[in-house]
Amino acid sequence: MSPHGFSVYLPDTTRNVSYLSVQDEWAFAPDWALTAGVRHDKYSDFGGTTNPRLALVWAANQDLTAKLLYGEAFRVPSFAELKTINNPANLGNPSVQPETIKTTELAFDYRPSDKLWGALEYFQLRHQGPDRLPARPARQRGATMPKNQQGQGIELEAHWQILPRLQILANLSKQDAKDKNTGAPVADAPRKQAMPFRRLENRFGLVRARRQFLGCRPAAGHGRFAPGGADYVWSNLTLRYRQPVQKWEAALIARNLFDVDARRTGARHHSQ
Repeated sequence: MSPHGFSVYLPDTTRNVSYLSVQDEWAFAPDWALTAGVRHDKYSDFGGTTNPRLALVWAANQDLTAKLLYGEAFRVPSFAELKTINNPANLGNPSVQPETIKTTELAFDYRPSDKLWGALEYFQLRHQGPDRLPARPARQRGATMPKNQQGQGIELEAHWQILPRLQILANLSKQDAKDKNTGAPVADAPRKQAMPFRRLENRFGLVRARRQFLGCRPAAGHGRFAPGGADYVWSNLTLRYRQPVQKWEAALIARNLFDVDARRTGARHHSQ
């Protein structure tokens, strides 16, 4: 209890952070380069973590570059996840460790001209850490559910400068992420996503249109896929006018232009 009789939700907490980072680049052959680095972070409240990164780059020719990348990263527990008290929904756990992720990527960057650019990437990931779900009433302090996820996917990106002031950008991606222990798909992670983007600009203003498709999202809780009706296309439109002489501008921005129902509710998910 505080001096004023109120329950303390989160006690006064401090954290000291120090780190050491080392990186070097080695051009070991014509058109080949290897970049290697490692970073160690030390936190006063839960300990330290060490994360390496590697990048092998091959400049195949003037237009094409290939990269093989490996990296590790972490997410430090928040003060609330560590120290929360007097909360009927969830309590802090002083022993919570950081979530970690390990990624491997193979990427190709192709630029045949200054008006056309494309990229293709294949990736794999492994994600480990406690699943910080809201605690049930019967849950004991500090209880966690281990999370062990792995996934892979592919992403394609393109940029085309059709006219000096007209651009078209597009991004397509597909991924498959699963719980390594159960084999169930990771909930709420879309397996398919597409995003065409158009931008027209002149000295007086800007017209920008973007559409985003998300599809094949596993439903939360039971790990099964939501039906096709849960997929959606989200559209945004921006109209911007500039007054170059008086130096003012005005914009009209519409988000979810076609009023798409993009909610996720249990009623919209059915067993296969």
